[in-house]
Amino acid sequence: MIPLKLLPVLNVTTRDEALDQTAIQDIRDNSITLIPEPTSLGLLSLAGLALLRRRRR
Repeated sequence: MIPLKLLPVLNVTTRDEALDQTAIQDIRDNSITLIPEPTSLGLLSLAGLALLRRRRR
């Protein structure tokens, strides 16, 4: 996981502090999870098998 360290600038004019804190917390908790696509994993697997086969000969 790569957390995004964003410094939000909020100009919210509400009288409910709990709502403000929730909005700020939601912005700070954003993160991106990198998931390799199946094709990349397949190519890496085939390359690994090719290397193993080459070493056996």
